[in-house]
Amino acid sequence: MASCADVARPWLLQEQQHTGVARTYGFMGLIYRRQKKYEMALVQHETCLAIHRKALGEDHPEVARAYYNIAGVYAKQGEDEMALALFDKCLAIRIKALGEDHPEVARTYNNIGAVYGKQGKYEMALALFDKCLAIRIKALGEDHPDVARTYNNIGAVYGKQGKYAMAHLVFEKGLVIEVKARGEDHPSLAATYNSIALVYGNQRKYAMALELYEKVLAIQISVRGEDHPSVTDTYKNVAAIKHSMAGSLEG
Repeated sequence: MASCADVARPWLLQEQQHTGVARTYGFMGLIYRRQKKYEMALVQHETCLAIHRKALGEDHPEVARAYYNIAGVYAKQGEDEMALALFDKCLAIRIKALGEDHPEVARTYNNIGAVYGKQGKYEMALALFDKCLAIRIKALGEDHPDVARTYNNIGAVYGKQGKYAMAHLVFEKGLVIEVKARGEDHPSLAATYNSIALVYGNQRKYAMALELYEKVLAIQISVRGEDHPSVTDTYKNVAAIKHSMAGSLEG
């Protein structure tokens, strides 16, 4: 007579096969998103979602991940309300399945905050970044690079609000952690230096902004090469700062 384990094994194997296929669709979606082929990315992620929901049920973390990835594509397309609705679905599942203090919950708060920041809803963005920060400090420790990244996001919002002293204070916290964890030349530092340079530019502290953009350039070129689009963008920022410097001297 077959045991319960013998009866269950084919169903378990089938579930594993289904979820493996779903992950492949999800991986392809991430590749298309990186290539900015957003419609193709959505097709892959939605296929992944459909398979996971059928095989694992609505409340599984893999379903939350699929919602998260679809929301990320909508955010890239500027479809903010669609993105927020799907991030909220993801968040509800992750809190239920993983608990309020899980790093994946923090990641979801971070991305919702980023959408609100893009919409100019700065107080809502800060509230979510603060939630993200609290979870990351508790789960990962004060010196983790993800904590540094969250400080950088908070600093960027303060910069957009014109709260420059608070922005620099928070940026400095993040920068100290990043340098300690990853070293002076890590690619992630380029994003931090870029954010600080933007604030200096808004303050008309052009020499300080230029110094940081040159650090960004050095890191980007060493990691990605001279012809990468991010390098082109930084050259444009350098040119804009130099133009502003020239204008301030003439004035």
